[in-house]
Amino acid sequence: TARRLRQKQASGSRSGLRDEVVIEVADTGVGIPSQHLRHIFEPYYTTKGEAGTGLGLANVWRIVTDAGGVVEVVSEPGAGATFRVCLPVVPAEDTPSPHSD
Repeated sequence: TARRLRQKQASGSRSGLRDEVVIEVADTGVGIPSQHLRHIFEPYYTTKGEAGTGLGLANVWRIVTDAGGVVEVVSEPGAGATFRVCLPVVPAEDTPSPHSD
């Protein structure tokens, strides 16, 4: 059975109330066991022992949510995982020019 985890509900997200960019990455690996799924965005949480720092997904979550976005994960044991990053589109007039003083 597929498990879905959505970190931080952004207002208007996925409802058509705002424009957003969606980046999706999927694999066909072993999936993420449910006992780990709820912890994967916690800093220093790793299942890789000495080989992992546990900072990769924690940093992804922080950067995306600081930008007003959300991170979604769908994982099914034995069928891989799909990570979806949804970021709001910022209108050009709201973005400072790199050449402005």
